Amino acid sequence: MSGQVDQHQPPRAPGFAPAALLLWLALTGLACALALILFEVIMQAREPGPVMRVSPATYGEFDERLGVHYAPDTQLSFAYVDGGGRVLDCIEGLSRTNRDGLRGQDTLQDHDAPSVRVRLIASGDSFSHWNNAGMTVVDHVRVNLQAGRPAGQAVSVLNVAGGTFGLQHMLVHLADQLDRLRQPPQAVVLPFIGDDITRGWWHVRTERDAAGRVRPRIAAAPACLAVDSGCGADEYLVVPRATQAWCRAQLAGAPQDEVNAAILAQYRDIAGFRFVHLRRVARQLGLPLHDHSVIPRLASPDDVDWQRVDAAVARIRRSQAKLFMVYLPLEAEIRKRRIELDPLQKTLLSRFEERLSTKTLFPGDFAEFRSISQFAISSVDPHPSVALQQAYGAYLAAFLRPYLH
Repeated sequence: MSGQVDQHQPPRAPGFAPAALLLWLALTGLACALALILFEVIMQAREPGPVMRVSPATYGEFDERLGVHYAPDTQLSFAYVDGGGRVLDCIEGLSRTNRDGLRGQDTLQDHDAPSVRVRLIASGDSFSHWNNAGMTVVDHVRVNLQAGRPAGQAVSVLNVAGGTFGLQHMLVHLADQLDRLRQPPQAVVLPFIGDDITRGWWHVRTERDAAGRVRPRIAAAPACLAVDSGCGADEYLVVPRATQAWCRAQLAGAPQDEVNAAILAQYRDIAGFRFVHLRRVARQLGLPLHDHSVIPRLASPDDVDWQRVDAAVARIRRSQAKLFMVYLPLEAEIRKRRIELDPLQKTLLSRFEERLSTKTLFPGDFAEFRSISQFAISSVDPHPSVALQQAYGAYLAAFLRPYLH
């Protein structure tokens, strides 16, 4: 009958209309996104602000074959600036090159001099090329080896270390320098810290600084450079007017100026808001997100460019020099008197040792380091103090001395 409800018609299932469902999904997605952004903001706020290292010029220039090369007679000086633009410290001449572009005091002429009886060449990372009071760790090795030797029996140690170097870089730079020497060395030395073991070969985007020098921005993976405009970080910022004179004036209380503003602008342009903590969590969950760290990291032995390593090792062996790998303990390890390597570092180190047919030399009872009270060069820079550099020099020389005549 017309107007009557069909009692046999099934009731409608409860649910959302399509428009309401889309609105609910959009609001849920927005709430999740806001929660993730809030998490990142809170995590970044809980961490201390960045301490930026600022140089007025590029020190190491990008080199396709070597990763980086250093021009002769240059030096690296830093102003240390916090996230608010305040200058915290100024250190001049943290690293210097001599007339041959090497990072220690000895030149190629020193190495080839007739009076030299012991010739060595050493690489390493920034711990080995950082310069305090005109001396690097490698220079302290020479001083220790020279002590007690008769007059007219000089020791020469060439330094081809570089900032951010991993074991691959060290070997490549050693091999390259060996090809340039007229007098072969008796020993080749690789002093390294634990962090160096997992450092991979660089992937870079190059830029030119105000002086026209080719400056590398280092990235963790080539794919990162291809898809992410923010990918690639800097070992230090380059702001031409951030000189040591400006830095010291800032420390003395000068008001912030356009140089401070330029430093902060460059940092924001490079760093941006990268969701560092969310990326870290995502990678821990196994998601293939790129790491924005300055130094590329090895995730397994398969990530090592073994072809590059083997070519360098073959060149080193042709020199017939004895190869030493020596571990430099960090402050925490010295205080605990225990070397701390994770499973990946141990695996990678073992593979490098197999390739090099050698074993790493480790500290025994840490006796060389017990008298040190100040380990870092500055409260804002963890690189070795003069006292720790001297201790490293004595420690390395003690390993080398029995093998040198």
